[in-house]
Amino acid sequence: MTLATLAGNLVDKHQVKILDLDLYPNYLRILFDKIKNFKPDIVASSAKTTEYFAVREIMRQIKKKFPKVKTIVGGVHITAFPKEVAAEECFDIVVIGEGDTTIPEILSTKSLSKVPGLAYREGKNKKVHLTARRELIQDINKLPYPAWHLFNLTKYNNSRLSSRKNPVGHLETSTSASGRLGDQAGGGRDGVQPLLQCLAIIVIAVHQH
Repeated sequence: MTLATLAGNLVDKHQVKILDLDLYPNYLRILFDKIKNFKPDIVASSAKTTEYFAVREIMRQIKKKFPKVKTIVGGVHITAFPKEVAAEECFDIVVIGEGDTTIPEILSTKSLSKVPGLAYREGKNKKVHLTARRELIQDINKLPYPAWHLFNLTKYNNSRLSSRKNPVGHLETSTSASGRLGDQAGGGRDGVQPLLQCLAIIVIAVHQH
């Protein structure tokens, strides 16, 4: 999901902050300070396969330090493996498919089972539940304008924040690491330092009105 567009669906009814962790070498401290001061109800992120393990580790750190904050994750990798991702205790809710309207529905519902396109754990045995399939958005012109005001656009000089509503397509690839998650998160299994191999990990924090 494009988080700028997603935030566009939230700003009218909720307080929203977006933090692009790729902009900060000490991103965990920046993230924790933001959560401590903003006190969000949810923290959400999107992840492609190359980003998934970094996002998972970040969410683990969030749940460890702020256990009451609900964590939500979506994206291509999550849509491909919803049950496996939902089984991870660091994710409270998994968004399957397009999430542009899903999170607003999550925030307004009293029962997650009524929201299409979700996977979540429930009950004493923490069984993973999948809700009904969410249909694809048929008319992207109904999406709100991306909430670019939540970004400091002076920090960017490439196209990676391009909106889904941008008529010009682009292809981005990355094989180099932009940072070492293990340097701040305690390292990976067997001493392997997990790499933050992505152009950016953007976290969206929402405080409900």
